[in-house]
Amino acid sequence: EALQEEALVLADFFRNSRVRERDLSHSGWSLRTVKAPVLSAPEKYAWKRELQLFQAQNLPEATFGHNCVEFRHDASGVRLSFCALEALRGWLATGTEPPR
Repeated sequence: EALQEEALVLADFFRNSRVRERDLSHSGWSLRTVKAPVLSAPEKYAWKRELQLFQAQNLPEATFGHNCVEFRHDASGVRLSFCALEALRGWLATGTEPPR
């Protein structure tokens, strides 16, 4: 149910915003980038819930949450994807203090 709700939010986001997607292929690799606006206040609240942040913990002021970069090697099926939410999940898993 949560995944379905997230999919609907993302579909609405892409339909109603200034999102730029670019695709490029070279030497068997495909590159896809998505450039989107900063998260809105409701989106930041949803991210804080998703990341289980305490009230005093905050996301960066300007979180470009829907930006991503994806590399795919077509022959092998290898895929490398980088996005803000996964980066923040990885940082939280380390238990380190945020940079100042």
